[in-house]
Amino acid sequence: MLKLLNDLYHKIFFLVRTLSYICHVAVISLVFIQIVFRYVFSSPIRWSDMLLSVVFTYLAMLGLVTADYQNAVPEITYVVKKFCPGIQKKVCCIC
Repeated sequence: MLKLLNDLYHKIFFLVRTLSYICHVAVISLVFIQIVFRYVFSSPIRWSDMLLSVVFTYLAMLGLVTADYQNAVPEITYVVKKFCPGIQKKVCCIC
């Protein structure tokens, strides 16, 4: 049962990574199309800005999932350890 769930977990991550790649290509393509229409044809596309912001938002969400899967998200202790010991105690008491 655990092997089945592990395989499912890896397949879902493969889907997330594939969607992330598609979003990357979409962002790069939309920016290129915007530049061409704005500076070559002097006629900017109005819908491309909104679509780009939506695709970029999904790219950020998928990137967070990917970073969490790869254990690349820094913990709060990373930030707390940068302070002096007196401040560390105060911060840790608040948490």
